Amino acid sequence: MNNKITINQLLNRIEKLEQTVFGEKILSTTATTVTNNNLQLTELMSVLLAEANKLKQFFSQNDTIIMQTIINEQPSKSSIQVTSFSTLYEEENDNDLAAICNVLSSKQRLVIIRILAKQDLSSGELMKATNMAGGHMHHHLKDLQNKGFVVKQDNGKYAATDFGLNAYLTVASLNRKQRYNINGATKL
Repeated sequence: MNNKITINQLLNRIEKLEQTVFGEKILSTTATTVTNNNLQLTELMSVLLAEANKLKQFFSQNDTIIMQTIINEQPSKSSIQVTSFSTLYEEENDNDLAAICNVLSSKQRLVIIRILAKQDLSSGELMKATNMAGGHMHHHLKDLQNKGFVVKQDNGKYAATDFGLNAYLTVASLNRKQRYNINGATKL
């Protein structure tokens, strides 16, 4: 899998974000350049961060706020989750977190969630898409179902749950942050 992001892919992501946040395209693009019609990209990020900082009034003064926003083409799959480090520290059980991490520690399970996030598949279709044998597939699907990452629908097909999609996006985002934001220096 190619880990590099092209300038066009990056620009497409920025355009989708602009459409969602502002209802219009702010940056105009060509294959190799980004020009500014309205705001510099850094100004855009500053505006978003300033708005997000308004959440601090609802939390302790020295707390860290964690906000995850998922914007999906299907509005019912979009979500915003806001919590704080103090809340997580006080309320979350490390054993429960470890159990979730254990399920997500399998490359095969991540592949299953990623594929099912795009389309619902039967177990046979999923075996073909992942090149996994039936026994292995059944084992991974059972673990994913038990933790709520995937669900078997009435039509016999498997689908990623919203929780499964959010978990995959969170893990992938952490990976991306580690890969592209080493020591505060963003790499493209």
